Amino acid sequence: DLHAAVAARSIEGLEAAIEAAGTVDVEEEHMAAAAETLAEAIREKWRGILMPEPWQLSLAELVDQVDEILRMGFEQEFLEQYVLRRVAEGDGAGPEHLARTLQHLRGAFDMHSTEPVERALLEGVE
Repeated sequence: DLHAAVAARSIEGLEAAIEAAGTVDVEEEHMAAAAETLAEAIREKWRGILMPEPWQLSLAELVDQVDEILRMGFEQEFLEQYVLRRVAEGDGAGPEHLARTLQHLRGAFDMHSTEPVERALLEGVE
C-alpha cells in the first residue's frame, strides 16, 4: 500500500509501492509525495554513511559515488561539509582516480552548476 510505505519511510517498501502503484490508477499527487518521501529516505540513509567519523567509505569509494551523491539533491552546504571537503583533501585516492572522476563528471553534468565539485577534485589532484 502506497500510504503505508510513505508512513514507514522504508526505501525498499517505497520502491515496491511506487512500482506497484504505477500499474494501477493512483492520483498523481500521491505518486509525487511517495517519490519525494523515497528521495528523502535515500538522502537520510546516505547522511548516515557520509557524516560519521571514522568514515564508512574510503576516499576512492566516495569519489566513485560522487556523481550519484550529487543526484540525490543534498543541500550545497551539506555537500561542501561532508563530501567536497574530503575530496579536496585527496588523502587516499590517487590523482589519476580523481582526474578520471572529474572527466566523468564533466561529461555527466553541466559543470557550471557543479563548480564546487570541480574545485574539490582539482584540489585533491594537487
